Amino acid sequence: MSRRRLIVPDDIRKDVRQYVIFDEQEVVNGILRIIVVCPVCRKKRHVSVYAVRYSKDTFTAVCAGCNKPRGKSAIPLVEGDIREDVKQYIDLNSQKFRRVSTNGKPQKYNALYVLVTCKRCNKQRWIRCTTVRYKRETFTTLCSGCANAAENNPRWAGGKHIDAGNGYVKIRVFETDSYYDIIKSMVRCDNTILEHRLVMALDLQRALERWEHVHHINGKKSDNRIENLRLVTPEKHRAITDMQVEIKHLRLENKRIRQENEELKELLSEYNEF
Repeated sequence: MSRRRLIVPDDIRKDVRQYVIFDEQEVVNGILRIIVVCPVCRKKRHVSVYAVRYSKDTFTAVCAGCNKPRGKSAIPLVEGDIREDVKQYIDLNSQKFRRVSTNGKPQKYNALYVLVTCKRCNKQRWIRCTTVRYKRETFTTLCSGCANAAENNPRWAGGKHIDAGNGYVKIRVFETDSYYDIIKSMVRCDNTILEHRLVMALDLQRALERWEHVHHINGKKSDNRIENLRLVTPEKHRAITDMQVEIKHLRLENKRIRQENEELKELLSEYNEF
């Protein structure tokens, strides 16, 4: 009698009800069957109502042509398994079975994968549905490159480094930074900006023009405090730089003359002793 009792939505888990057509149940060879749509290949087939009802905890609606996955690896991903903030990066219509491998060695079963787009670099990749489902609260969609970039990398040093060519401090910026809209036109192709120009732009609350130069008052290129910076024209900056170079040369010359004077004084004192 149980084989002839029509199946109802309560007989099936909520995550697979959408793949079962309840209005199309018919008796075939004395067995009541229902039409099921495969969530992977979208192929329709007749399935015994008895098998669907009594396999409630393991029924996945996946057809035999989509391989034979193991256990929970075959359960398709649905909207209820995903947070609202990452739903737009997960393509639920692109789910397929792929061979599971551990340390490069293929296993004896396949698992269901879903196509995910990295929300930072827009790179697409296949991720196991079980990974997305069971990491629901922590899943970020970030690929390994973006997840280990910037402040997420254990070797992250604040995005700063000294340019070996000119000695200025460069800092990496991102579109998610609150001040990015101000300095957008100043960002280089490698997403970096000179720190002293960034500090001056944020102080003025506007992007600097290409012809505007920022001068270090104490001459230390790594000292990028706003108190040590001054906005000048190219001509004035060149004049200040030339003057500082001249002062540096004069100081070295003065030091050399003093050393020579000291040596002459020592020779004179030795001569007077005789």
